[in-house]
Amino acid sequence: MIFTIGNIASDVIANQRVVERSVIVTGASQGIGLALAERMAQDGYGVILNDIESKSEQGLAAAKKISTDTGKPVVFVAGDVSNEQDVDALVERAVTEFGGLDVMIANAAVCTVNSLMDTTLSEWNLNMNVNALGVLYCYRSAARQMIKQGRGGRLIGASTVCAIKG
Repeated sequence: MIFTIGNIASDVIANQRVVERSVIVTGASQGIGLALAERMAQDGYGVILNDIESKSEQGLAAAKKISTDTGKPVVFVAGDVSNEQDVDALVERAVTEFGGLDVMIANAAVCTVNSLMDTTLSEWNLNMNVNALGVLYCYRSAARQMIKQGRGGRLIGASTVCAIKG
């Protein structure tokens, strides 16, 4: 799913200089998130990779490799998308590193699927907190920043295979 806030040009001109485009990709230490981060860097974006604290080593290594391969700035930031303060800090980091935020890719997801009768409340809450609230927090925080910047942006969501399981 893609939501658009305003119009975004491939390059944004401000004060006679090109402002580098930036993207945050959550759940980016592996899999689809990592592939998205690599592609965005290849396309010229400054990239913030995000994943949970336990994946920091993997995320840092991925950021270094992508930056080396593309010559683009890539930063790993540990944080939990189910924590609104972590998401706000993630967006602030993009502003600090790149001067703004142009694209948010809410890709982080968890998948603990059991039958209805075997699903624990803890598993249910984890799935809902990451897969639903996490997307809300990412979109809302990014949208606030994009509106503040006045140059538009993109909110992109990925879904988990859990959407068709169970």
